[in-house]
Amino acid sequence: MDSHHFCMSAMIHGGTEGITYPWCSRTTAHPDIKWFKFVGMNYVELVRKNGPPGYFDNTGTSPGICFQCSVPGVNPGFLTHGSLIDYSVYYQQCRNITLELSKRKILAESDLENYWNYNRAALLAYLEQVLYGIRGTVTDTLTQEPLDAKVFITDHDSDSSWVFSRLPPGNYYRPIYKGTYDITYSKEGYHTKTIPGVMVQNDSTTLLNVKLMKIQTGIDKAVNSQRLTVNGCKTIEIYDLMGRKVKTLPTEAFVNWQRGNGVYIIRFIGEGTV
Repeated sequence: MDSHHFCMSAMIHGGTEGITYPWCSRTTAHPDIKWFKFVGMNYVELVRKNGPPGYFDNTGTSPGICFQCSVPGVNPGFLTHGSLIDYSVYYQQCRNITLELSKRKILAESDLENYWNYNRAALLAYLEQVLYGIRGTVTDTLTQEPLDAKVFITDHDSDSSWVFSRLPPGNYYRPIYKGTYDITYSKEGYHTKTIPGVMVQNDSTTLLNVKLMKIQTGIDKAVNSQRLTVNGCKTIEIYDLMGRKVKTLPTEAFVNWQRGNGVYIIRFIGEGTV
């Protein structure tokens, strides 16, 4: 999991019929408990539809079919430490559930095809959920290079429920229950950006590609002792932070440019080089 980041996963068990979700090691609710219940009950509805009579009806009530592992008094709920569910969710920012698909702990080989048919549609529907919620890429404003940034839902995320954009592509996936959210993107060395009022619907994708501006401590590697060291560049274009072009200059005139106070974006342009 350290080497290959997983956005969603599931464990498949036998021994009972039901869906469990975090936490296993504490009785408090996960910040995304609404999402876990939503995808869990979607799974239950599909296996009931495709399975034989009585399948996934072992308790007759939904809390025993889709439940938080550690809730006291819920059968077969239990409190346990060291579970893959909690490790995946807390330490790897991966959404994980356990699928308990058979009352028998070890199914006979002759039953495997039947159980596959009972669960196939529900498994595929669960896989699709990774594409829903909020997703996109985070890149550097100037270089367009992908970034590994933290994606944090304001007044929602806690207990390591946030996610990160991952390299090399710089993409992120944030499954979340429907609602309107303020999302903050941050990375060390970059200006933090918050996008307010992002609307999310269940079973739908909100695509949000974000650019972060590097914190500048001067014109990096551009001006050194009042001369340019960016080799091969003939022209400079100067923009304000709204993206409006302020000036176009030959490189040798840049050090004498009479500029007002503020922050500017500088493009060095040469033959085949920007």
